[in-house]
Amino acid sequence: MKIRTRIQNLLVQYIPAKTGKYIGFLYGMGKKRTSYSQYGEDLILNSFIQRLNLKPGKILDIGAFHPVWYSNSYLLLKNGWTATIVDLDQSKIDRFKTVHKKKVDTLYAAVTPTSDIPVSKVISCYKFNKLYSVFDTISKETADHYQDQFNIQYTEEKVTSISINDIFTDRGPFDIINIDIEGIDELVLNDLNLNIHRPKIILFEDNTNFGGSQKVIKRLEQFGYRHLCTTGGTIIYFLEKLLQPIEAK
Repeated sequence: MKIRTRIQNLLVQYIPAKTGKYIGFLYGMGKKRTSYSQYGEDLILNSFIQRLNLKPGKILDIGAFHPVWYSNSYLLLKNGWTATIVDLDQSKIDRFKTVHKKKVDTLYAAVTPTSDIPVSKVISCYKFNKLYSVFDTISKETADHYQDQFNIQYTEEKVTSISINDIFTDRGPFDIINIDIEGIDELVLNDLNLNIHRPKIILFEDNTNFGGSQKVIKRLEQFGYRHLCTTGGTIIYFLEKLLQPIEAK
């Protein structure tokens, strides 16, 4: 076991959870980097936005984790964008307000596919005993998988559910959406009513199917989206019509 992992396990065991989360937050703030994403997604996204000459707009970041560390939205926020941040951990949301202030508005809730879970209901979520957990989820299956794979225990807590369409209706429209919610990204994406809500760029995570499942690929293409890239587990699609002014030159 790595020394860093041993230290983290000791800290989780002997210090209060609130203190541990603050230590994890500070660790993420202090890391030096060129890209703030896990796999360089933000650099690709920012370059593509510059190529399209898109003006700063609004991001919906679901499962945002940390205001800087492993963030697909931080670089855009630095460049004048604003965001709605959604997470099932209130302490993480509070950190976003501390760091980004008026650039973000926040929502403490679990985004769920309405076909499976009624919205505005109190549901279970599974939070892992780490200083700053990247694994928290509402999927029991995913939680059990992470527990077995990484030998990390989780606790069950309660959170209110909300649909992605309700977020668009209440706080949208959004130019970019980023979905990273551990195991149900595509279920929530498929729940988005693309007949009404049509973001310019969509990022979501799929660590099982490279480039996304055939179901989600077919649906996105049906609504005029085109694959930009897959980096790590993150997949990026964009509205193909955005290229028309560039291709016409």
